[in-house]
Amino acid sequence: MASIDEDIYSKLDPFLIRKWTHAFYVFFDLNRSGALDWQDFEDLIEVIGEARGNRSDIFLTAKLCLPDIWHKLCEANGKSTDDQLAVSEWHSMWAKALEENSELGWQKCYLDYIFKLLDASGRNLIIFRDFISCSPLIFDVEVCTL
Repeated sequence: MASIDEDIYSKLDPFLIRKWTHAFYVFFDLNRSGALDWQDFEDLIEVIGEARGNRSDIFLTAKLCLPDIWHKLCEANGKSTDDQLAVSEWHSMWAKALEENSELGWQKCYLDYIFKLLDASGRNLIIFRDFISCSPLIFDVEVCTL
């Protein structure tokens, strides 16, 4: 596993590091292995199908977007799709996107997917009730009550 250059951490806002770390573990590392692999993405598609239905917009979006996101994540990190992606590589990838002030190829699909996941009502806006209704799908209930 590649490790992030410690100098990158010194240049980043600590909030961004916490945000990226949270997204890594909460939204993607479903098997809690500490690294992302394709199985995490397959499990995520299955969980969304079970929670929202196999014909729901978010399930169809996840089924289309998540394989593309995984392939682009691997490509951006010089990895094979059979490899794992460490949290440090996740940080490095996001930091690189900030430095280059450019959108990575998979980010548009990622943003569409996350928005639809949080838009439980399907009204193209996220309200508190939507956020709470999807929370059990993506958040540990104990963490939400802190």
